[in-house]
Amino acid sequence: MSLTLYWGEDSFSLRKAEEALIEKIIDPQWRSFNLVLLYEATPESIAQTVLTPSFAPGSRVVVVRDYPGLSSKGEDEAPLMALLERGIPDETHLLFSGPSKIDGRTALAKALKEMGKFREFSRTKFPNFEEIADWVESEVTKRGGRVEREAAEAIALAVGADQGVATQEIEKLLTYSNTLTLSEVEALGCGGGGDVFMLAGAIANRDPARAVVLLRRLLLSSKGLVILAMLGTTIRNWLMVKLLSNTQKNPFAIAQSLGLKSDFRVKKDLEVCRRWKTDQLKAAVRLVLEADLALKQTSQSEQFVLEKLIIKLVCL
Repeated sequence: MSLTLYWGEDSFSLRKAEEALIEKIIDPQWRSFNLVLLYEATPESIAQTVLTPSFAPGSRVVVVRDYPGLSSKGEDEAPLMALLERGIPDETHLLFSGPSKIDGRTALAKALKEMGKFREFSRTKFPNFEEIADWVESEVTKRGGRVEREAAEAIALAVGADQGVATQEIEKLLTYSNTLTLSEVEALGCGGGGDVFMLAGAIANRDPARAVVLLRRLLLSSKGLVILAMLGTTIRNWLMVKLLSNTQKNPFAIAQSLGLKSDFRVKKDLEVCRRWKTDQLKAAVRLVLEADLALKQTSQSEQFVLEKLIIKLVCL
Protein backbone atom coordinates (compact mmCIF):
# COMPACT_ATOMS: atom_id res chain seq x y z
CA MET A 1 0.00 0.00 0.00
CA SER A 2 1.30 3.48 -0.92
CA LEU A 3 1.11 4.92 2.58
CA THR A 4 3.72 6.87 4.56
CA LEU A 5 3.80 8.57 7.95
CA TYR A 6 6.42 11.22 8.78
CA TRP A 7 6.44 12.89 12.17
CA GLY A 8 8.82 14.46 14.69
CA GLU A 9 10.16 17.74 16.05
CA ASP A 10 12.84 18.18 13.39
CA SER A 11 10.62 19.96 10.85
CA PHE A 12 13.62 20.92 8.70
CA SER A 13 14.69 17.31 8.02
CA LEU A 14 11.06 16.17 7.80
CA ARG A 15 10.23 18.66 5.03
CA LYS A 16 13.38 17.67 3.11
CA ALA A 17 12.35 14.01 3.26
CA GLU A 18 8.80 14.92 2.25
CA GLU A 19 10.06 16.82 -0.80
CA ALA A 20 12.38 13.95 -1.75
CA LEU A 21 9.45 11.53 -1.68
CA ILE A 22 7.30 13.85 -3.78
CA GLU A 23 10.06 14.29 -6.38
CA LYS A 24 10.55 10.52 -6.54
CA ILE A 25 6.87 9.83 -7.24
CA ILE A 26 5.57 12.75 -9.32
CA ASP A 27 6.56 13.66 -12.85
CA PRO A 28 7.80 17.29 -12.55
CA GLN A 29 5.73 18.53 -15.50
CA TRP A 30 2.52 17.32 -13.81
CA ARG A 31 3.42 18.39 -10.26
CA SER A 32 0.83 21.18 -10.05
CA PHE A 33 -1.92 18.69 -10.92
CA ASN A 34 -0.71 15.59 -9.08
CA LEU A 35 0.36 17.10 -5.75
CA VAL A 36 -2.45 17.80 -3.27
CA LEU A 37 -1.73 19.43 0.11
CA LEU A 38 -4.43 19.13 2.78
CA TYR A 39 -4.47 21.37 5.86
CA GLU A 40 -7.05 21.09 8.65
CA ALA A 41 -8.30 17.94 6.96
CA THR A 42 -11.19 15.80 8.18
CA PRO A 43 -11.50 12.02 7.77
CA GLU A 44 -14.12 12.62 5.07
CA SER A 45 -12.02 15.13 3.10
CA ILE A 46 -8.98 12.84 3.17
CA ALA A 47 -10.94 9.84 1.92
CA GLN A 48 -12.70 11.88 -0.77
CA THR A 49 -9.45 13.42 -2.03
CA VAL A 50 -7.62 10.08 -2.18
CA LEU A 51 -10.46 8.42 -4.09
CA THR A 52 -10.93 11.30 -6.55
CA PRO A 53 -8.94 10.49 -9.72
CA SER A 54 -6.52 13.05 -11.10
CA PHE A 55 -7.09 14.61 -14.51
CA ALA A 56 -3.35 14.43 -15.22
CA PRO A 57 -1.39 11.29 -16.15
CA GLY A 58 1.08 9.62 -13.81
CA SER A 59 1.26 9.04 -10.06
CA ARG A 60 -0.05 11.55 -7.53
CA VAL A 61 0.72 12.35 -3.90
CA VAL A 62 -1.78 13.51 -1.28
CA VAL A 63 -0.02 15.15 1.69
CA VAL A 64 -2.00 15.53 4.91
CA ARG A 65 -0.27 18.11 7.10
CA ASP A 66 -0.50 18.14 10.92
CA TYR A 67 -3.52 15.85 11.12
CA PRO A 68 -4.91 16.13 14.70
CA GLY A 69 -6.27 12.57 14.70
CA LEU A 70 -2.70 11.28 15.06
CA SER A 71 -1.95 13.11 18.29
CA SER A 72 -5.32 12.84 20.04
CA LYS A 73 -8.68 11.17 19.75
CA GLY A 74 -11.03 13.52 17.96
CA GLU A 75 -13.50 13.03 15.15
CA ASP A 76 -14.98 9.74 14.05
CA GLU A 77 -12.19 8.15 12.00
CA ALA A 78 -14.53 5.61 10.36
CA PRO A 79 -14.30 7.09 6.81
CA LEU A 80 -10.50 7.10 6.99
CA MET A 81 -10.26 3.62 8.51
CA ALA A 82 -12.61 2.35 5.80
CA LEU A 83 -10.29 3.84 3.15
CA LEU A 84 -7.28 2.07 4.63
CA GLU A 85 -9.13 -1.26 4.79
CA ARG A 86 -10.36 -0.84 1.20
CA GLY A 87 -6.92 0.14 -0.05
CA ILE A 88 -5.45 3.27 -1.59
CA PRO A 89 -5.63 3.47 -5.41
CA ASP A 90 -2.44 2.26 -7.12
CA GLU A 91 -1.71 5.66 -8.71
CA THR A 92 -2.00 7.55 -5.39
CA HIS A 93 0.47 7.84 -2.50
CA LEU A 94 -0.94 9.08 0.82
CA LEU A 95 1.53 10.86 3.11
CA PHE A 96 0.70 11.99 6.64
CA SER A 97 3.28 14.60 7.57
CA GLY A 98 4.03 17.06 10.30
CA PRO A 99 2.85 16.33 13.84
CA SER A 100 5.69 16.71 16.36
CA LYS A 101 4.25 13.86 18.42
CA ILE A 102 1.76 11.10 17.79
CA ASP A 103 -0.35 9.10 20.19
CA GLY A 104 0.47 5.49 19.38
CA ARG A 105 -2.62 4.34 21.25
CA THR A 106 -5.06 5.71 18.68
CA ALA A 107 -6.50 3.26 16.17
CA LEU A 108 -5.35 5.44 13.26
CA ALA A 109 -1.73 5.61 14.42
CA LYS A 110 -1.66 1.85 14.94
CA ALA A 111 -3.12 1.26 11.48
CA LEU A 112 -0.68 3.60 9.75
CA LYS A 113 2.30 2.01 11.44
CA GLU A 114 1.06 -1.47 10.56
CA MET A 115 0.08 -0.80 6.94
CA GLY A 116 2.57 1.81 5.78
CA LYS A 117 6.10 3.07 6.08
CA PHE A 118 6.80 5.40 8.98
CA ARG A 119 9.73 7.49 10.11
CA GLU A 120 10.31 9.71 13.11
CA PHE A 121 12.45 12.85 12.74
CA SER A 122 13.95 13.51 16.15
CA ARG A 123 15.89 16.73 16.46
CA THR A 124 19.48 15.78 17.24
CA LYS A 125 20.93 19.07 16.01
CA PHE A 126 19.90 22.34 14.43
CA PRO A 127 20.98 22.80 10.81
CA ASN A 128 23.70 25.41 10.67
CA PHE A 129 23.25 28.85 9.16
CA GLU A 130 24.83 27.93 5.82
CA GLU A 131 22.62 24.83 5.43
CA ILE A 132 19.46 26.86 6.01
CA ALA A 133 20.54 29.55 3.52
CA ASP A 134 21.40 26.85 0.96
CA TRP A 135 17.93 25.35 1.40
CA VAL A 136 16.32 28.79 0.90
CA GLU A 137 18.19 29.20 -2.39
CA SER A 138 17.08 25.74 -3.52
CA GLU A 139 13.44 26.35 -2.55
CA VAL A 140 13.29 29.69 -4.38
CA THR A 141 14.79 28.09 -7.50
CA LYS A 142 12.22 25.25 -7.40
CA ARG A 143 9.49 27.87 -7.39
CA GLY A 144 10.92 29.52 -10.50
CA GLY A 145 12.52 32.46 -8.74
CA ARG A 146 16.00 33.83 -8.10
CA VAL A 147 17.48 35.00 -4.81
CA GLU A 148 20.68 36.83 -3.99
CA ARG A 149 22.87 35.00 -1.48
CA GLU A 150 22.60 37.87 1.00
CA ALA A 151 18.81 37.76 0.68
CA ALA A 152 18.79 34.00 1.30
CA GLU A 153 20.91 34.50 4.41
CA ALA A 154 18.60 37.27 5.64
CA ILE A 155 15.64 34.88 5.36
CA ALA A 156 17.63 32.16 7.14
CA LEU A 157 18.50 34.54 9.97
CA ALA A 158 14.86 35.60 10.36
CA VAL A 159 13.18 32.18 10.37
CA GLY A 160 15.90 29.85 11.67
CA ALA A 161 15.31 26.13 11.22
CA ASP A 162 11.52 26.33 10.98
CA GLN A 163 11.14 25.18 7.39
CA GLY A 164 7.38 25.55 7.47
CA VAL A 165 7.65 29.26 8.29
CA ALA A 166 10.48 29.65 5.77
CA THR A 167 8.31 28.18 3.01
CA GLN A 168 5.49 30.62 3.81
CA GLU A 169 7.89 33.58 3.82
CA ILE A 170 9.40 32.54 0.49
CA GLU A 171 5.94 32.26 -1.06
CA LYS A 172 5.06 35.72 0.28
CA LEU A 173 8.26 37.32 -1.03
CA LEU A 174 7.97 35.70 -4.47
CA THR A 175 4.45 37.10 -4.76
CA TYR A 176 6.07 40.55 -4.68
CA SER A 177 9.06 39.83 -6.90
CA ASN A 178 10.45 36.85 -8.81
CA THR A 179 14.00 38.01 -8.05
CA LEU A 180 14.66 38.53 -4.34
CA THR A 181 17.28 41.03 -3.22
CA LEU A 182 18.45 41.88 0.28
CA SER A 183 16.72 45.26 0.17
CA GLU A 184 13.39 43.63 -0.75
CA VAL A 185 13.65 41.06 2.06
CA GLU A 186 14.49 43.78 4.57
CA ALA A 187 11.72 46.05 3.30
CA LEU A 188 8.99 43.39 3.34
CA GLY A 189 10.26 41.70 6.49
CA CYS A 190 10.18 38.03 7.50
CA GLY A 191 8.20 36.42 10.25
CA GLY A 192 9.25 33.52 12.45
CA GLY A 193 11.02 33.03 15.71
CA GLY A 194 14.51 32.50 14.35
CA ASP A 195 15.17 29.56 16.69
CA VAL A 196 18.61 29.70 18.32
CA PHE A 197 19.66 32.65 16.15
CA MET A 198 17.07 34.83 17.88
CA LEU A 199 18.16 33.52 21.28
CA ALA A 200 21.78 34.39 20.48
CA GLY A 201 20.68 37.83 19.32
CA ALA A 202 18.91 38.51 22.62
CA ILE A 203 22.06 37.48 24.50
CA ALA A 204 24.19 39.68 22.23
CA ASN A 205 21.90 42.62 23.06
CA ARG A 206 22.14 41.70 26.76
CA ASP A 207 18.38 41.29 26.99
CA PRO A 208 17.91 38.47 29.55
CA ALA A 209 14.11 38.69 29.70
CA ARG A 210 13.68 38.10 25.96
CA ALA A 211 16.43 35.45 25.96
CA VAL A 212 14.70 33.46 28.70
CA VAL A 213 11.35 33.59 26.86
CA LEU A 214 12.99 32.34 23.65
CA LEU A 215 14.86 29.61 25.54
CA ARG A 216 11.70 28.28 27.18
CA ARG A 217 9.99 28.21 23.80
CA LEU A 218 12.87 26.22 22.31
CA LEU A 219 12.87 23.76 25.23
CA LEU A 220 9.31 22.77 24.35
CA SER A 221 10.56 21.01 21.21
CA SER A 222 14.35 20.60 21.55
CA LYS A 223 16.80 19.05 23.98
CA GLY A 224 18.96 21.35 26.08
CA LEU A 225 22.23 19.93 24.76
CA VAL A 226 21.10 20.56 21.18
CA ILE A 227 20.25 24.20 21.96
CA LEU A 228 23.53 24.66 23.82
CA ALA A 229 25.57 23.19 20.96
CA MET A 230 24.09 25.64 18.44
CA LEU A 231 24.46 28.55 20.85
CA GLY A 232 28.07 27.59 21.49
CA THR A 233 28.77 27.47 17.74
CA THR A 234 27.31 30.97 17.33
CA ILE A 235 29.40 32.42 20.17
CA ARG A 236 32.57 30.78 18.81
CA ASN A 237 31.77 32.33 15.42
CA TRP A 238 31.55 35.74 17.11
CA LEU A 239 34.97 35.17 18.66
CA MET A 240 36.54 34.10 15.35
CA VAL A 241 35.09 37.13 13.58
CA LYS A 242 36.33 39.38 16.38
CA LEU A 243 39.87 37.98 16.16
CA LEU A 244 39.95 38.15 12.36
CA SER A 245 38.65 41.72 12.39
CA ASN A 246 41.79 42.79 14.24
CA THR A 247 43.83 42.09 11.10
CA GLN A 248 41.23 42.12 8.31
CA LYS A 249 38.92 45.10 7.96
CA ASN A 250 37.05 43.89 4.88
CA PRO A 251 33.96 41.78 5.83
CA PHE A 252 34.17 39.77 2.61
CA ALA A 253 37.81 38.87 3.34
CA ILE A 254 36.75 37.65 6.78
CA ALA A 255 33.92 35.62 5.20
CA GLN A 256 36.39 33.99 2.81
CA SER A 257 38.67 33.09 5.72
CA LEU A 258 35.70 31.37 7.39
CA GLY A 259 34.64 29.57 4.19
CA LEU A 260 31.36 31.47 3.85
CA LYS A 261 29.65 32.23 0.53
CA SER A 262 28.88 35.88 1.34
CA ASP A 263 29.70 38.48 3.98
CA PHE A 264 26.09 38.94 5.16
CA ARG A 265 26.49 36.98 8.40
CA VAL A 266 29.94 38.46 9.02
CA LYS A 267 28.48 41.97 8.88
CA LYS A 268 25.86 40.93 11.44
CA ASP A 269 28.55 39.34 13.64
CA LEU A 270 30.70 42.46 13.42
CA GLU A 271 27.81 44.45 14.88
CA VAL A 272 27.85 42.07 17.86
CA CYS A 273 31.62 42.23 18.13
CA ARG A 274 31.52 46.01 18.54
CA ARG A 275 29.54 45.49 21.74
CA TRP A 276 31.70 42.67 23.10
CA LYS A 277 35.38 42.66 23.94
CA THR A 278 37.63 39.74 22.98
CA ASP A 279 38.09 38.72 26.63
CA GLN A 280 34.31 38.72 27.12
CA LEU A 281 33.79 36.42 24.13
CA LYS A 282 36.52 34.07 25.37
CA ALA A 283 34.83 34.02 28.77
CA ALA A 284 31.49 33.30 27.02
CA VAL A 285 33.00 30.25 25.32
CA ARG A 286 34.23 28.97 28.70
CA LEU A 287 30.78 29.49 30.23
CA VAL A 288 29.20 27.42 27.46
CA LEU A 289 31.67 24.60 28.15
CA GLU A 290 30.83 24.75 31.87
CA ALA A 291 27.11 24.54 31.07
CA ASP A 292 27.78 21.57 28.80
CA LEU A 293 29.46 19.72 31.67
CA ALA A 294 26.63 20.65 34.05
CA LEU A 295 24.04 19.19 31.68
CA LYS A 296 26.01 15.97 31.22
CA GLN A 297 27.34 15.39 34.73
CA THR A 298 24.77 16.79 37.17
CA SER A 299 21.08 16.24 37.89
CA GLN A 300 20.23 19.93 37.44
CA SER A 301 17.36 20.59 35.03
CA GLU A 302 18.05 21.79 31.50
CA GLN A 303 16.01 24.93 32.06
CA PHE A 304 17.92 25.83 35.24
CA VAL A 305 21.36 25.28 33.67
CA LEU A 306 20.58 27.21 30.50
CA GLU A 307 18.80 30.12 32.20
CA LYS A 308 21.74 30.42 34.59
CA LEU A 309 24.06 30.47 31.57
CA ILE A 310 22.02 33.26 29.97
CA ILE A 311 22.27 35.41 33.11
CA LYS A 312 26.04 34.87 33.27
CA LEU A 313 26.48 35.71 29.58
CA VAL A 314 24.51 38.96 29.63
CA CYS A 315 26.42 40.05 32.75
CA LEU A 316 29.86 39.71 31.14
